[in-house]
Amino acid sequence: MQLFEPGQLSLVGLLETGGEKFAMVQDSTGKGYVIVTGTKIGRRGVVKTISPNKVLIEETAETRGGKKILTYIDMVLKKEGEE
Repeated sequence: MQLFEPGQLSLVGLLETGGEKFAMVQDSTGKGYVIVTGTKIGRRGVVKTISPNKVLIEETAETRGGKKILTYIDMVLKKEGEE
């Protein structure tokens, strides 16, 4: 999953079973991948939470001065037929 930046993936499914949450993402070629909390995505992203309709990804960057900058990206599950 570190080969893909979050913007290159679309969220296509969410599943919860036995207390564990999984999400299914798809790349531009239509290939699917299963991700869980803690999965690394891209160079700086990590899946923080999987909720009923979205996945929250936290990206961490560091400035030259050593200050950490956190950015959050929501991957929202689109309804069928929605673009």
